[in-house]
Amino acid sequence: MIRRSSSVLVLAGLLTTSACKSTLSVERLRQMPVTPASARGQPHWARQRVLVRRFDDLRTREFAKNFASGAIPVVNLVHAGGRVEYPDHSGLYSRSVRGKSVRMVGGLETELPYLVAHALPGDDVVVEDDLRTEDRDQRFDWFVEGRVLQATSTNHASFVLAMLGVIGMPAFFARQQLRVEITVRRAGSSRPVFARIYSFDERRSTGLYYNHDASAKLARRSVKSVVEKAAADIVVVVAQEHARER
Repeated sequence: MIRRSSSVLVLAGLLTTSACKSTLSVERLRQMPVTPASARGQPHWARQRVLVRRFDDLRTREFAKNFASGAIPVVNLVHAGGRVEYPDHSGLYSRSVRGKSVRMVGGLETELPYLVAHALPGDDVVVEDDLRTEDRDQRFDWFVEGRVLQATSTNHASFVLAMLGVIGMPAFFARQQLRVEITVRRAGSSRPVFARIYSFDERRSTGLYYNHDASAKLARRSVKSVVEKAAADIVVVVAQEHARER
């Protein structure tokens, strides 16, 4: 049973960029800037046609959860918080551009394939969702597939510590976890030549004067980190496997 906690969703909204109080525009998560992998030193990558398929979403059925401490009088002055298992559907990837709020939308299962494709060099990479019916017969050399295993945003806050914020004490603590499995296989084969789980797990504390919007920044950083590492590996794997075939 999916437990949808309205209070956690309110918390998630507060953890986005401060500009998100008055959202002015919307972008797909797939538009997030990523650094393309380099194909330098990998001549066999050239002209390899790659199809990136929509990822499977294997995350937990629990959407979000409040920590019990937040419901206990007095205790909640010392500690409160919760976790969100679907930050992509909670606004946590939103950002501010030149003082204007940008709400990032789209699920990881549909957006990550585009980001991986953008991070792969060359013009021979296609995302499956972009194929029209008449293009379905196109021939590809490689298939890239993925599974979203986890995307957890955990947050702890303390009102007591916030009272000490004027002297630099952190009062808010954020943690972002992301795990995505990527596989690469030759067209016409069901056996992958490459499979790896890419993980991101970082924490950041926030005080009155520093590290504002920690959760949103960590969430975007997690996606960028996983995508760029996966793209770099895909280039090497495809080039090496193609070289063996020659």
